[in-house]
Amino acid sequence: MASDELGGAGGPLVWPRAGGPLMGLVIISSSHAVIHAYSTLMPLLYPLALIDLHFSVVALGVMVAVTSLAGGLLQLGAGAVTRVIQRHSLIGWGAVAMGLAGIVTGTAGTFAQFFAGNLLRSVSTSAQHPVGNSLLSDLYETGKRGVAISGHVAGGNMGTVILTPLAGVLLNAWGWRNALLLLTVPAMVTGLAVVSSISERPRPARQRSAAGDMLEGLRLVRQSWNLVMIFLASLIAAGGRGLGVVILVVPLYLKLQLHLSNAYATVLYSLLLLGSVVGPLVAGPLSDRIGRRTLLLIAYPLSAVTTLAVLATPADGPWLALALAAMGLVVYVESPILQAFLADEAPAIQRDTIFSLYFAVAFGVGALWAAGVGVAIGRFGFGFVFTLMAATYLAAGACVVAIRDGVGSSGAMRR
Repeated sequence: MASDELGGAGGPLVWPRAGGPLMGLVIISSSHAVIHAYSTLMPLLYPLALIDLHFSVVALGVMVAVTSLAGGLLQLGAGAVTRVIQRHSLIGWGAVAMGLAGIVTGTAGTFAQFFAGNLLRSVSTSAQHPVGNSLLSDLYETGKRGVAISGHVAGGNMGTVILTPLAGVLLNAWGWRNALLLLTVPAMVTGLAVVSSISERPRPARQRSAAGDMLEGLRLVRQSWNLVMIFLASLIAAGGRGLGVVILVVPLYLKLQLHLSNAYATVLYSLLLLGSVVGPLVAGPLSDRIGRRTLLLIAYPLSAVTTLAVLATPADGPWLALALAAMGLVVYVESPILQAFLADEAPAIQRDTIFSLYFAVAFGVGALWAAGVGVAIGRFGFGFVFTLMAATYLAAGACVVAIRDGVGSSGAMRR
């Protein structure tokens, strides 16, 4: 059952049509997995499409920048869109639109069509993170939101883990067009499953405009010490975030610093990525039992230790593989648990807006961190960058220490 906080006397706001909340979580997470799989495939097919469609690297860079910026910034408005489109419809039809975008891209005869397909994909999936988390926060009661949001994150990461080794096989065997068209099938199937398997009760009409809602969400964040600390922890930890900086730095470190073969580097990288699924799946229910704050105060120091351990471990023998596996298990924990913390602390009526603000800001700051880390690798080397990543975990942990006892600190409903 969804939390009474959400439905009041009128019953829950969100409910699955069959199978209980777990079925809703599986379906929403499956849609998230396809989005990640698509995003994993695209950078690998860009060089092939560039040759096939005869466009330049400069044009490719402009396309990637525009589509990434559009998708990231549109997260800010996702909460406002839910005023007129129910959340499950926004996510579900967005996945269907991603499938259509794949058809446009996979059948492209010109760069303009290729660009349009990529832009449609980025725009149509922009609501998945904020709206998906908000929807699951209403589907699950407070004491089980760790399971819900961590499952959502792990589901998305599963798409990355599966496609990372399979992408090369698909591209070599089928070509970039057919490989991309193949992904349109699960995109549309999961999108239609979300639309058909979840129901929502209309929420009370809001007197404020969409812009007023966004400003109200910002005001609530500014007035809540705990929300400010959660936002601040997220922005600082972005300097070492698993699906941001880590996936940029580690492959470069394995190849440029340790000079490992492509095959061995791929195995080690896959071990790291496996933690992006296992870590959240373990951490979510654990945070429901011991509290978000407690778990984060364990995860952040362990993230710092394992990051430095990877730097200190020689490439010979099994120890580097063990160090990367350990790093993967802990560095991917903080993001979903912070999101569950945010769901606990944010007022239900403004949760859509606050999640949208959270992901939009995290996207922008994360991009800046990635750019800065890229520059730092060239100027100061990997030792400096790994130490900086470890420092961001500890600084984010200091923000979590400052969070006051409440919903998220205990994992239980406020009395």
